Amino acid sequence: MRRLRNLETAVCVLFFLSVLVLLALPAEAQDIQLGDRISILGSLEVSPEEVLKGNAVNILGSSDIKGPVDGDVVNILGSLSLDSSVAGDIISVFSSTELGPNTEIRGEVISVGRRFEKDDRAMIRGGVSEINIGDLLVPEELTLIFRRIYPFRFLTSTLIAAAVALLIISFLPGRVKYMSSSIDKNPWRILLIGFIGHMFVLFSIPFFAITIIGLPISFILPILLFAGNVFGFAGLSLLVGKKLTLQMKRGGANQLVNILLGLLILRIARGIPVLGFFVSLILIFISFGVVLDTKFGSGNPWFKKKEEIKLDSADQDSIEDDSKEENGNK
Repeated sequence: MRRLRNLETAVCVLFFLSVLVLLALPAEAQDIQLGDRISILGSLEVSPEEVLKGNAVNILGSSDIKGPVDGDVVNILGSLSLDSSVAGDIISVFSSTELGPNTEIRGEVISVGRRFEKDDRAMIRGGVSEINIGDLLVPEELTLIFRRIYPFRFLTSTLIAAAVALLIISFLPGRVKYMSSSIDKNPWRILLIGFIGHMFVLFSIPFFAITIIGLPISFILPILLFAGNVFGFAGLSLLVGKKLTLQMKRGGANQLVNILLGLLILRIARGIPVLGFFVSLILIFISFGVVLDTKFGSGNPWFKKKEEIKLDSADQDSIEDDSKEENGNK
């Protein structure tokens, strides 16, 4: 009987201790995730109930991190919202970054290219290195001026685009005309080349940005992309202006008039609700495609086939003279 009572007492004690242990545990236990979490063309989430024992990397997508990360957080060409602790660094390249009040970062924050916002209660021990590409390309004084004239943004942007187009056709009229004729002959081919070129540049930027050697290239590529679109848009505007003047039976109009008229039509088309978005994409692809296809209107192909190489007349004459001499010696 005594042994039975002792056994019952021991069982009661163990049950009581088990209840105390369960009560001491937190109501919501955290789920520990081992390894890195990588997302491409999608969303990356770390919930408050999770603990990520690794790095969080997202390319061309949005990241929403509310749980602790025992590693680095990298976001490229997307958006990053963080409100938790991070043991490593935060690297944001061409991504909008928002740090909430519960943010605690032991490493450094590196933000390149886009908006960076931090709550006053957020703690960053390693400091912040912020590089805004917009501030590098456009001085703050000009930004303030554009904000003041924002209600007239369509007129202002159109005038700036017209001034740039006039400068391009004034100094490089032959190249602009060549691009215009190339678009007229092969519009679908130019559109496809522009689409592939854009995708290649956009996907190349993240891979260059994650390396120290390739980081300067990740800055240069967007600038080249922008310059190509501006240069090709001049040729496209000239083509649209020519087509319009021909319809109006004024085919002898000046090239400057054609490019201004075409630019105005394209600017209006881009402003159409809903449809204007798709029009803008097509115009951007065509503008960049004609630059790639014609090598900035130079007319020299990127790769020459052997059968397409033609000799100059002087070289042809010298070859004929050499062949005649060989036949005479025989």
